[in-house]
Amino acid sequence: MVKDTSAKKLIRESWIGQAERYEMAGAAAKRLEDELALVPERIQKPLTERMAQVHENDKLISRQRTRIKSQVKGLQRNVKSWDNLANTALSRVKHTGDVQNWAEMIDSDLRVLERTVALKNSSS
Repeated sequence: MVKDTSAKKLIRESWIGQAERYEMAGAAAKRLEDELALVPERIQKPLTERMAQVHENDKLISRQRTRIKSQVKGLQRNVKSWDNLANTALSRVKHTGDVQNWAEMIDSDLRVLERTVALKNSSS
């Protein structure tokens, strides 16, 4: 009979220990469940913040693109204006060169005539 009581005692103690183990396992499972429930929030929050930053940057880039396009159009108008101004100046320089050549030719012709008259007067 001693064996029966010690077996009963062992069974009773094992049930007591098992209950504590079940309780600890249940508590651990609950903690794990709570931690796993927070995982999506922990992952989602930084991603949401980054996406908000990406959208904000996209808006800024769009504004900059619009402003730059406008500036490029203005610069293109300036280039056309400067091109016209350069062409006009080149035409005037050519005209001035033509006038200078004409004046030099007349001067040369006048010198030839002057020399011819001088030679004619000296021989008579």
